[in-house]
Amino acid sequence: MPKTARLLLSVPLRYRWILLGAGAHAVIRRTCSGWEVVQSHAVRDGDEVVCTYTDLLDAGEGVFTVELAG
Repeated sequence: MPKTARLLLSVPLRYRWILLGAGAHAVIRRTCSGWEVVQSHAVRDGDEVVCTYTDLLDAGEGVFTVELAG
C-alpha cells in the first residue's frame, strides 16, 4: 500500500468524503484542535497537511472501501 494511502487511512472517513467534494485546491490538515478540510491557501504555519485532493484521487477507491470490508 502506498504511503499516501496509509496516511489517508489514518484520517476519519468523514473527512475523506468531505475532501472529495471540496475540489482541486482542498487539503486535509491536522491542527491542535483536530482534523479540518480547507482550501490550500488557508493552511497556516504549524498545520500538518496530511493529504491533498490529488493525493486522494491518486490513492483510489480503496481509501473509501476499506472500512466496508472490515
